[in-house]
Amino acid sequence: MSKEEKRKQLGMDPGTASHRLVKDILWSYIVKSEDNFCHHCGAELSRDDFSIEHVIPWLHSEDPVKLFFDIDNISFSHLSCNISKARRPTKKYESESERLKAKCKRRYWSKPKSVRQQKRREKYLRTGT
Repeated sequence: MSKEEKRKQLGMDPGTASHRLVKDILWSYIVKSEDNFCHHCGAELSRDDFSIEHVIPWLHSEDPVKLFFDIDNISFSHLSCNISKARRPTKKYESESERLKAKCKRRYWSKPKSVRQQKRREKYLRTGT
């Protein structure tokens, strides 16, 4: 059976359907084992917002393969809790002026689009560029 035929019958890409099936099976086992509570906040999880997470980060560990596949190192959490607790690399700047420039850029992009457009318009009217 071709991929196109499978797509037609399933109404979606076969890879997407397979991923959904695996997630449904996993969710069924999570509920049966009563492990459907967030590792971080303790609230009950739902099928749509749960994620798999490694309790001890495997990345850059002494034995990443062992930690990655260690079932005892797996827990479940809300996707938002998992993302908020994610480790993020810290940027090293060559100089203080470079750090301040990056800070200013972050501040600019955190403003609503309408505010950024107004600032650009004001600058254009003031400088012509």
